[in-house]
Amino acid sequence: MTKKKKYLLSFAIIILLIMPTAIFFGGRYFLNQGKEIMEEDPEGARRYFKTATRLNPFSGKAYAMKAVTFYNHDELDFSADTGKVSVPEEVIQNYEKAITGFNTPTRAYLNLGEIYYNYSAYYGYIRKQEEEGVGYAQKAIPILRKAADEYSDSWIYYMIGYLKVFVLEEPEEAISYFEKGKGVDSDHPRSYYGLAYAHTALENWEEALHYYDESIQREPTSRAYVGRGFVIWTLSGKEAPAGLADYEKALELNPNNITALHNVMLSYYDLGVEANAKHYLERLKRVDEIGVYEEKIKEYEKLLN
Repeated sequence: MTKKKKYLLSFAIIILLIMPTAIFFGGRYFLNQGKEIMEEDPEGARRYFKTATRLNPFSGKAYAMKAVTFYNHDELDFSADTGKVSVPEEVIQNYEKAITGFNTPTRAYLNLGEIYYNYSAYYGYIRKQEEEGVGYAQKAIPILRKAADEYSDSWIYYMIGYLKVFVLEEPEEAISYFEKGKGVDSDHPRSYYGLAYAHTALENWEEALHYYDESIQREPTSRAYVGRGFVIWTLSGKEAPAGLADYEKALELNPNNITALHNVMLSYYDLGVEANAKHYLERLKRVDEIGVYEEKIKEYEKLLN
């Protein structure tokens, strides 16, 4: 081998040895530059993060930071359980890349898990589209478990338990997650609500009533009053007006609670007060997301007309 070839080979080896380091530090440089300007110039920050991911396509942190530039995750309300949160597709794509990379912040797992949780709740529980709901639940649960490994948080355990009982219909497994959440924070109202719903699904009526009482004591919500009203109605032998007071309280808190509207309508129908039943039927028909009640509305329209 000539001296020139030896020189070129040595130069190539040196380049190959230093290139990974150069790429790594180059990616980190652009990542840090993006973080510095992120609040005042999210689009400019996104360009830096995009360059960082090109230099280091395995940087979970860069993809996670890029996702955040498209929207403010903290402004989304994942606690409502009343409708799908719309998230830009670029956000989901970047979070999905982030969790397959290295040095991924735990927050990326939590954010993506919350998105999938909401989509699963919307499709699987509200819209009763089983296939879509189950699909998102199966994506969400392992991601949320990963987040729970770092954050021992009642909200994370609640989301997993919610998907287990409301979407996957696995109340026994759900109970263990709600209990974990209660163990982290003994005053977390949703842990008690989750336990109440799971025991309702298992027809453990006394336990369900106890946990609904505990949930309402900590946070009087529309959904908790609906659940407790149903349990009271069941324990009474399914005779109206048992549960009606709780259903009406639920509507005070959320006038568009479709389950409460349906149950109040049905209670008045069973009591023979058709004028009130018609009133609540009309209110139910005006709610945007009627989901599973669509067919029932048609049945009651025939009965009340």
